[in-house]
Amino acid sequence: MCGHGSGVTEDFFMRDPGSLDSLTIAELHEALEAFTTKSGKKLDILGLDACHMAMGEIGYQVRNEVTIVVGAEGLEPEAGWPYQRILAKAKSILPSGHRMTGEGLATLIVEEYIHHFRDYDALAGRSVDLGAIRLERMGDLAAAVEALATLLIDANGSQ
Repeated sequence: MCGHGSGVTEDFFMRDPGSLDSLTIAELHEALEAFTTKSGKKLDILGLDACHMAMGEIGYQVRNEVTIVVGAEGLEPEAGWPYQRILAKAKSILPSGHRMTGEGLATLIVEEYIHHFRDYDALAGRSVDLGAIRLERMGDLAAAVEALATLLIDANGSQ
């Protein structure tokens, strides 16, 4: 999925002059939940080609419908992901008729994205980030963050 993102601070596909609406993270979750319910399986990868989408909150929201989220923590170049390069690399390493695992494809996406922008943006002094996040332990992470928040609130209140 690609568009203008702002993580959990606003909507995923934010409004632009040509759109009538935007897609919220809650609406994205509802759509993925409907897919999972109808198909009986999770998506292997949810690729979020938009700024600020590799947030724990987003991963937590879609953890039951998606195995791996690929996204950027920071800003993405306006050109977005180098899809042609990613697909050409995937095609070149797979024998005809074979399938790539979700984890293998997620790794390939991240590597090709970083190589592409390193090749073209290094002279401009710009850097990029893209990560692949396995979501199976998002519940554990959320519980740990909640426990830490409780400790910090309690410690602050006792001073």
